[in-house]
Amino acid sequence: MTAVATPTAARPRRAASLGLLVFALVVTIAGFAQVGLARDGGLPTDMFGYALAIIALAGVAYFVMQRWTPYADPVLLPLAMLLNGLGLAMIYRIDQTTTSDFAEERDRFEAANPGQEYVPFGVGADIMGQLLWTVLSIGLFIAALVIVKEVKAFQRYHYTLGAVGLVLLMLPMVPVIGTELNGARIWIKLGPFSIQPAEFCKMAFVVFFAAYLVKKRAALSLVQRKIWLLELPRSRDLYPILGFWILTLMVLAVENDFGTALLFFGLFVSMIYIATGKASWVFIGLSLFIGGVLIIYIGAQLIGIDHINQRVEIWLSPENYFGGGCKLPDGTVDNMIDAKPTYDECIAAGGSYAESDQLMAGLYAMGEGGVLGTGLGQGQPYRTPLAFSDEIFTSLGEELGLTGIMALLMLYVLLVERGFKVAIATKDEFAKLFAGGVSFVFALQVFVITGGVTKLIPFTGLTTPFLSQGGSSLLANWVLIALLIRLSHEARKPAPVAIQDEGMTQIVNVGGLR
Repeated sequence: MTAVATPTAARPRRAASLGLLVFALVVTIAGFAQVGLARDGGLPTDMFGYALAIIALAGVAYFVMQRWTPYADPVLLPLAMLLNGLGLAMIYRIDQTTTSDFAEERDRFEAANPGQEYVPFGVGADIMGQLLWTVLSIGLFIAALVIVKEVKAFQRYHYTLGAVGLVLLMLPMVPVIGTELNGARIWIKLGPFSIQPAEFCKMAFVVFFAAYLVKKRAALSLVQRKIWLLELPRSRDLYPILGFWILTLMVLAVENDFGTALLFFGLFVSMIYIATGKASWVFIGLSLFIGGVLIIYIGAQLIGIDHINQRVEIWLSPENYFGGGCKLPDGTVDNMIDAKPTYDECIAAGGSYAESDQLMAGLYAMGEGGVLGTGLGQGQPYRTPLAFSDEIFTSLGEELGLTGIMALLMLYVLLVERGFKVAIATKDEFAKLFAGGVSFVFALQVFVITGGVTKLIPFTGLTTPFLSQGGSSLLANWVLIALLIRLSHEARKPAPVAIQDEGMTQIVNVGGLR
């Protein structure tokens, strides 16, 4: 008899996952220690409390993952923990900023503005609050792993989840609870809490798009006509993307949120590409989005919506608005260093006032970091507005340098790569599209925020996944990681073994019976 080779069953990678998780914890705790050594010459007094809390969180998450999803990808949890830990270390570093760090600026401000209180840029970082959000996020991660037995179950509720996503996306427009911050209306305020509902739309929209594309995949793949290298679909198959194009334009126009519009529209187009493999959809989607942005920009100029125009002006010429600048009705910008106009003076002159301090300060910070950085705890990231949230990428760039930033981007590349690997390994079409969509969410979000702070695209208010201070983004991203881990477990676990021993089975010839 010839032996039949059987495929080797996938093995739980417990040791690999544990080793990577320990490495992530070492880097995180070393970051806390470095901040104290650089600033005070000794270990922070509260470092051991932070360390115990982070180790306990990671340990519980690892135990639950190995108990309920033993065949899961061993890299996803350590990657998320490392990114979250680096964010905690930087927020802790900015939270340790003292008034002595702003002594020179305070003296100059008080001399130039007698009687006014000096408020430094660095206020707002809250390590205890972010640590609490980390506890809640990992708790939600654990709950998702235990409760969600099969991601495919979401497919049955895709219309409901799509409707929920739309409601959440529109909530900031509600007058009572919607809150405008820095010109963008993307927050809702519930008592003492502020929530960015668009963060929770990501999973709902990924489920809806995945389920829709499973049904319409064949129709969207049909080609009606071919123009040169471009294969165009049927006209009626363009309606979904046209509808979502209009929706993203509404978000951009009403909420002034370029980042969210780009994220969701890019998500939809990328998932169509995954489903059909047709590059034509990418070309059509990009053309529609760029055309829509131009329409909004020209329309904003005609009807006088200052915020959108200012974002574009700051992106094109940030130096004109550094420290404040006033664009006058004749198109010139008044930004004389010795006598910069105030907001009231600019409005009285019929102009539009804008400041590019956040963008320019972030660019200067990365320039100060150079190749190797100033060292964690030895830079001045607190000079950048919102250095702990919108600009945390530039804060890390200043203190870790270009080398550290490239390593950080490689972590995101690895996270996205593992997500696509899960999508490739999954046999179910819905699960495949879901994993690919979640991976694109992380990729697009990192592109939008890094492109904004480096002046590649107009600056937006999106958060850097796992790094930025804030609870909405952290909660949503940890849930997405839990669902990817569940999918990877389902894809990697061995198939049920067929019964080999049939010695107890007897075959009876009953050919004579009728």
